[in-house]
Amino acid sequence: MLPNSFFARDPLEVAKSLIGKVLCHKYDDIWLKAMIIEAEAYYADEPGSHASKGRTKSKEALYMQPGTIYMYYSRGSDSIGFSTFGAGSSILIKSGIPFIEGTEGNKMIRKMHELNPINGRMREDHLLCSGQTLISKSLGLKVKNWNKKKTDAQRLYVDDIGYTPKSLIACRRLGMSKRRHYQLMHRIFDPKYAKSITKDPTSKNSKEGVDFKYV
Repeated sequence: MLPNSFFARDPLEVAKSLIGKVLCHKYDDIWLKAMIIEAEAYYADEPGSHASKGRTKSKEALYMQPGTIYMYYSRGSDSIGFSTFGAGSSILIKSGIPFIEGTEGNKMIRKMHELNPINGRMREDHLLCSGQTLISKSLGLKVKNWNKKKTDAQRLYVDDIGYTPKSLIACRRLGMSKRRHYQLMHRIFDPKYAKSITKDPTSKNSKEGVDFKYV
């Protein structure tokens, strides 16, 4: 289980370090787990951060101790992140892939499909957590249950399984306008799992150093 000190750093460094860690949530009697493959960093003083719009009750987690869970609604669905060093700064868990281990793997995948269907059909396993709201749905995470809470080894925590990506890519965050500093390359992902992230910026028409960069 990652200690709070892990999050008490610059948000971009935390986002990089989170890639390859595993988000674990006990839902009923089943541990649901997803390896984090994409995360975004947000600084309090930048226009794209929630903190830039003012301190409110729902955003109080951003000003609490690093490692405090910050959950909010995005287009009506739940998203999860954590506070970091610097009041108002945070990281957002953008996407992941199901992390299967032991004999409970099939049971876990079935539950994740049950929690996160698509028009009555089953998603492909590697796309169950390919988005900030999809990972929350697949792990059964809700704003009402976890916003402003601390991680808990018995219920919800981030695990270090010893995996280190061979490389990381930084690119622009999605849905940002020029007014919100869309050019900032604060979205980090593991290129090994590019097919399972929200959007791969490394298309044949993209330019390294302009649209993305290795970090």
